[in-house]
Amino acid sequence: MQRAATAFLVLAMSSIWCCPAEPHVPSLRECGEAGDFIKNAALGRDNGLSRAAYMEHLLTDLELIRSVPVELRWFVQDDDDAVLLVTAAQQVFDQPHTPAEHQIAFLTQCRALATSGPGSAQSHP
Repeated sequence: MQRAATAFLVLAMSSIWCCPAEPHVPSLRECGEAGDFIKNAALGRDNGLSRAAYMEHLLTDLELIRSVPVELRWFVQDDDDAVLLVTAAQQVFDQPHTPAEHQIAFLTQCRALATSGPGSAQSHP
């Protein structure tokens, strides 16, 4: 059931976003801000927020974000950003850990993208 929901979510997200010429590479600052977002999701979970309520709110917000020009958006600038954020939020509810542990896991993954993705400082000698 969870796999089907995730597959549906990825499909839905890919139909929402316009595909830029090059994939967005998150900056270290964006990773930090998104890590705070994931930590706050876990804090909400710990205070009784349900997965269904959180995910519904997140997906609604992501739909609204698409009306903002890409260059003005915080973090979620393309499908990859959306999937990264949604997947991390799902893990908050599906694989519960402390808020700090979720934040660290997200930061580790995001910073790896930020420092090794196309367009990053390290990918251009």
